[in-house]
Amino acid sequence: MLSRIRIFLVKFAISVALKRKAPKQIPLSGIERLRERNYYSVVLREERTQARFRVESVKKQGLEGYWFEFGSHGQEASLPNQNIKRLHLEIKHYAYELEITHRTGIDFLMACLTFKPQREVLWYRFKVWVFSKKKLPREDRMEVLAWAYEWTLHSEDRKPAFTPQSFLIHKHGDLIMRHPEKDRLMKYYRILFESLVASGDFEDIKSLWSFALLPNALATLDKYEEDDRRHADNLRQQKILGWLTFALVLIGVGQILASFFGSE
Repeated sequence: MLSRIRIFLVKFAISVALKRKAPKQIPLSGIERLRERNYYSVVLREERTQARFRVESVKKQGLEGYWFEFGSHGQEASLPNQNIKRLHLEIKHYAYELEITHRTGIDFLMACLTFKPQREVLWYRFKVWVFSKKKLPREDRMEVLAWAYEWTLHSEDRKPAFTPQSFLIHKHGDLIMRHPEKDRLMKYYRILFESLVASGDFEDIKSLWSFALLPNALATLDKYEEDDRRHADNLRQQKILGWLTFALVLIGVGQILASFFGSE
């Protein structure tokens, strides 16, 4: 009984989503094109093999669509009702600038009833508006180099690579792509990254349009930290000398006052 109810809810949610079915070509960039999106794609996934069934229509006896195995281009297929329960539902809502994924029929239906996508889009646009008013500071060479070192250290790739865009996203979050200064900052960091290539700290991987850290960067960071420590030590010494000078002045003033009043 519970199985039948679950299948009914899944099929009902799918039928609602397919009333606004996503086109074959979905825009993924360009703010004007993104804001024209408001449709759904429906997929059922097999957890063990990651094979997926893309739903095209709902029938009384089951679902019609395309079955995708690993590396395949998709075979036209039918999915009987009794096989629906062993697959995992994924309804993706291309809600204007956002992509919202629902993993159960109940979740999708409740989102529709409570206008959750519309609320999320309005909140996202408000955050973009607030962020676009912020003045973003520019980082210097050493700050970028330190970031690249940490990025490389924590990456699981055999040869980690990064770009000015990945730096900006890590620094400011995804909203940087909506900031009015984005293009100017991208140009600035592109020049900065190329200067680190010229100094032997970065490698320009032209085939991937990205950069990688070189061993020389460690020596550069070590020298910078040593210079920074030396500068801090100098400041401490100057501060100590300043206090000693002040103390000597006070002692001198005290001696002058003592001799003046003593002479009377």
